[in-house]
Amino acid sequence: MYLTLENLRQIIREEVEGEELAPLLHQVISKLSDIDTSIDYLSSALTGEDPLDIAIGHYGLGRHAKPSSAASSLQNLTKGDK
Repeated sequence: MYLTLENLRQIIREEVEGEELAPLLHQVISKLSDIDTSIDYLSSALTGEDPLDIAIGHYGLGRHAKPSSAASSLQNLTKGDK
């Protein structure tokens, strides 16, 4: 039996529309949120900035959020800049 494009589309449609996919996606999203929170705490430990400030900055500005001036000064000291 050959797999036609229409048969392939039907198989994909059935898999995507399956009810088993929704709970799995919710679990993945939940774990990603946990990882994001953990990264905020790790960033806080490295920069000295409050984890909540980091989370708010990322929520509002996304990847373009910059560390606070105190965190930037701390980073400069660790790099050897004066």
